[in-house]
Amino acid sequence: MATFTVGTEVLYGGRRYVITSLAGREPFTVRLLATTPSGPDIKMARRSDLEKITSYTEPRSDTTRA
Repeated sequence: MATFTVGTEVLYGGRRYVITSLAGREPFTVRLLATTPSGPDIKMARRSDLEKITSYTEPRSDTTRA
């Protein structure tokens, strides 16, 4: 299972959030925050429901060659 810390950007339900707190009590142990045009979006999630944003952690070839 992935390790997460406060301040980490993650995907939850296909949307990007920032972890704002971690708690040791189940079932919902992670508080997430995202900004939207209509204001903040706050969610509570399980660690197992989060995904790392792989574009930050996996190398990719995105440079065009002439």
